[in-house]
Amino acid sequence: MSNRKRIIAIIIFLIFGLTVKNLFFSESKQTSTSNLQQTSANSENTNYQMTGNVFGTSYHITFRGSELDVTPEQVEADLTKFFAQFNSEFSTYDQDSLISRFNRFDKVDTPFPVSADFATVIASADKLRTLTNGYEEITVYSLVKAWGFGPGKADDNMTPEKVQEMLQHVGPNKYSLIEEDGKYALVKHDPKVEIDLSSIAKGYAVDLVAQYFAKHGGQNYLVEIGGEIVAHGVNPNGKVWQVAIEQPREDAVNSVNTIIALKDKALATSGHYRNFRYVDGKRITHEIDPFTGYSITHNTVSLTVIADDCMTADGLSTGLYTMGADKALALAEEHNLAIFVIQYEDGKFITRESSAYRKLVSGE
Repeated sequence: MSNRKRIIAIIIFLIFGLTVKNLFFSESKQTSTSNLQQTSANSENTNYQMTGNVFGTSYHITFRGSELDVTPEQVEADLTKFFAQFNSEFSTYDQDSLISRFNRFDKVDTPFPVSADFATVIASADKLRTLTNGYEEITVYSLVKAWGFGPGKADDNMTPEKVQEMLQHVGPNKYSLIEEDGKYALVKHDPKVEIDLSSIAKGYAVDLVAQYFAKHGGQNYLVEIGGEIVAHGVNPNGKVWQVAIEQPREDAVNSVNTIIALKDKALATSGHYRNFRYVDGKRITHEIDPFTGYSITHNTVSLTVIADDCMTADGLSTGLYTMGADKALALAEEHNLAIFVIQYEDGKFITRESSAYRKLVSGE
């Protein structure tokens, strides 16, 4: 899966003094790896942590094995299998994946069969596009690649004419999702449209892993994939999970701006300060404005969303971040969204937050 949307959230497990490091792996590391270890035990609970690489990033999962109706070893096997299947559908770095095959598919008004999970992600992306007034746009993939943030070589001669031509293939009317008798398909209305679900699919994967634990009796667990998080119950010390939002500096690794207590919620953060390149001396980031075709230029450097599910938090964080702080905060007030924003202004970081965020973190 493309890591187009770099995530800035870092997890601080205030359980064993362990701080998660090295959240971001090379885009090429798409193969799933795992390491399962018991981290603590007492008369009532046995706690485990599963870590590894997947979707071109890292993951960290903490759970109480004593709560589950399956063994920790079975958890590892089941999740490893799930990660491989998910990657085979959503990775733009795998040329044989479902999404890569759809992007190469050039037949107009012809159904292209997709899975129920794929359809779920598409449907959610469509809803979030509407909610964010078009800023959460999955059809910008050709522009993302051309600007150098996908597989293949960047186009270092992106003229205004090229950008405008590519924008002709961006927008909600370029495809349709159809369903008949429980079968799903995508239909292209533009043979050149290409989609990228990396702004939302990773959040969905986190939700599915969380659902797996709930299905098997889990009540206390934390699932984190590349900074997308679901926290349920409490940590092994019986305390609410603590999640840190990183200070968005290029030269600062795991530097904390703020810490959030997260219980039975999901969190996702978007930003650009580590995923950029220079073209003709100009800094180009991976977040592309779907209305202009160019990299965003505003001073918002990090935007965090807390929501009931991670797919929503993931997609919203991308769309709201892309539009910038002022528009994002106005939209958050209108729709009661919990968001936390970091901007860089006059040589310093400033933070802003929505009313829903303040209410949530204050415990009201």
